[in-house]
Amino acid sequence: MSVKLIALDLDGTTLRSDKSLSPRTEKALAEAIARDINVVIATGRCFGALPKVLTEFPGIQYAITSNGCAARRHEA
Repeated sequence: MSVKLIALDLDGTTLRSDKSLSPRTEKALAEAIARDINVVIATGRCFGALPKVLTEFPGIQYAITSNGCAARRHEA
């Protein structure tokens, strides 16, 4: 069975305390996207409060926000 989707929690998981991505995390996300795995942001935040480091990350197209109340497709 192959992986088709990775959903990312943000605070304390994907993001560092300064809201940045580590080089290791950036590399892992880029590799997953290169393998045609959908990388999806999943957070309690509203879309407008998402860090640009993720909304502008090439290949991240989907976000589940507002504690699951909203889903959105966007182009980085």
